[in-house]
Amino acid sequence: MTNAEKQERYRKKEALKKLAREASIRIQLADMNYFIQGRNKTEIQKRLEDVSNLPSRWTDDDYQHAVQCIQNIIRDTFHNPHLLKNDLNENFYSIHGLTADFKLIRDLRNAESISLKLTDTILSSIALSGLSVADAAATVINVLRSLGRSLADLREIPQSNATALTIAINGPLFPKPDWFYGRFSKMLCEQLGEKEANALGSVLSNFKVFEEQNNE
Repeated sequence: MTNAEKQERYRKKEALKKLAREASIRIQLADMNYFIQGRNKTEIQKRLEDVSNLPSRWTDDDYQHAVQCIQNIIRDTFHNPHLLKNDLNENFYSIHGLTADFKLIRDLRNAESISLKLTDTILSSIALSGLSVADAAATVINVLRSLGRSLADLREIPQSNATALTIAINGPLFPKPDWFYGRFSKMLCEQLGEKEANALGSVLSNFKVFEEQNNE
């Protein structure tokens, strides 16, 4: 390895350490409500240390992956802590509207508490299962399929991002409520961003073409 290559590797490691320090400061200052459910500062700091310690014979791929992981940790500090509450509220108000019914409002508050506890339980079970992240995701999607079939049996389906996503996973055999298309499209645009949403729209507009090609 030439001196120039050694110097370049040194500069990259120093840049990675700087990025990790910046992430560490942001984590210490962050309101933990803005981290995704099931994480705490100690776990996040440990993750940060793990990804910033490159192996002895690290490659450019190792470096880029470490940078990506640290940037993802920083992105967690911008996580919206109200997504679950938003879905629960939308489920509630799309069915009951504005109401002063104390029992209904109490049920909504209880649903939030139960949902948070259930989220923790599910995440803990996944951690103990030994499944890879990808296999755990497949398992969660399988649960959503079951919930989607239950939603399809409701006389009136609550309108939220959560129910729209679950209905979409049901597949084409199950009918969709009229509100689904606008809600699901809006959710995708919000989650993907303008560039990615436009790219997806282009693919969807040509879906039949791709379908025919795949069937050949």
